[in-house]
Parts: sequence; C-alpha cells; structure tokens
Amino acid sequence: RPDSAVSAFRKAKGIDPNITAFQGLTCAYLACGKHKEALVVAREAVRLMPSSSQAIVLLGDVYARQTDSRDRAMKMFEGVLQNDPNCNEAISSIIDVHIANRNLVAAEHVLSRHLESNVNDELHTRLAGILTESQDYSRAMEHYHIALSLNEKNEEAHAGIERLEKLMKGIDPDMVSDDEAVEAAEEESDFI
Repeated sequence: RPDSAVSAFRKAKGIDPNITAFQGLTCAYLACGKHKEALVVAREAVRLMPSSSQAIVLLGDVYARQTDSRDRAMKMFEGVLQNDPNCNEAISSIIDVHIANRNLVAAEHVLSRHLESNVNDELHTRLAGILTESQDYSRAMEHYHIALSLNEKNEEAHAGIERLEKLMKGIDPDMVSDDEAVEAAEEESDFI
C-alpha cells in the first residue's frame, strides 16, 4: 500500500508541512521505488527547515540508498553530529551506511565511541547485532544484557539473545524447528 501512503502523506504535508509529513512521504516514495521523488521531498524539507537535524538526516538517508552517493550522505550525517553529537538518527544512519558497505569494524567503532557519551538501549542492541555478525558472541551477549538492564522491554534485545543462544549452541537460528512449524500452522488454522 505504498501508493496509498504517498497520497495520505502528500495531503498531510499540504495541511501541515512538518518533519513527520516529510519523513512519511519520503519513505512512501522510497517504498514505491520512486527515488527521484523521495529526493525532491527530502530536499524540500531541508530547504524549509535548514537547521533541522531530522531534515538533514532524511536527505542523507535518501542519498545513502544509492551506492554512488553514500559519501555525500556520510558528510551530511557527520555534519549533523558536529552540531548535535547525540543525534541518534545520524548515528544510526552512519551505522546503516557502514553495514551497507559491509564495514562492520567501522560500524562497531562508531557505536562504541557514541556509547561512551550516549548510554542508550537501542545503541547497545545495534552494537550487539553487529558483534553477532562479526561472531564476537561473548561481547554481543554482554551488550544485549546491558540493553535489557536499561530497558527490560526491549524486544529486539530479547530476540537477539534468543538468536545468539542458538548460534552459540551451533543451531541455525533462521531454520524453523518442527515444533515452531507445527505451532505456526496451529495458529494459522485458528484464524481460518
């Protein structure tokens, strides 16, 4: 339903051109595969809100979708962090670019550096995920537990621990067990 979202967010932007409307419309265009339209909307957000970190990150996120403009996106994110060192959106976007470039060491470094001054369960969870990808399981488990100590309702950290425990036991966490398949089939039949 991205086309419906485009229409809804276009109307919302017309009524109240705030950052949420720009973000929604940009994401809807990207979901439809309309990169140029998303770029136009994100640029308009920056033009109307030039000092908004969220608007600049939004434009950077659109640039980051294209391999050949990721350097430009990184400069935008780094500029935001110079003005607002604790801007989680910029930190997250930098990490996303490093992951897209398969540079897990750089992503880990960025997260570790920002966690020194910005204790946050979401950042610990992201770092744990990266450490899991890097097969540094003990450090990953440590960061999942830190995330849960900061926010015991962090679903992503709970799921990460379950996945990590399977990996540590040598079980492929992406394989559905027979019990899980039966349970899913039973749940599905309850809805029919």
